[in-house]
Amino acid sequence: MIGAIIGDIIGSTYEFIDNVKDKNFELFVPYSMTTDDSIMTLAVGQVLVNTYKEKDIKKIQKELVKQMQKFGKNIRIQDMD
Repeated sequence: MIGAIIGDIIGSTYEFIDNVKDKNFELFVPYSMTTDDSIMTLAVGQVLVNTYKEKDIKKIQKELVKQMQKFGKNIRIQDMD
């Protein structure tokens, strides 16, 4: 999970750029940031913690919706310009 979030931050500067194949780049630049992907990864992680013994898929689904809404409402949109 930590690797996914680090990868998301590193890749955030290239998120809407097509066909970047250069392997020589700085990992973190001043405008690197978490994205909604990181936030939703944290939400899924919280669901796993909260429901690890749960067998009822409907309860797990409800918890997923709850956590997505909880984590999602805290997303701050940043302008990269």
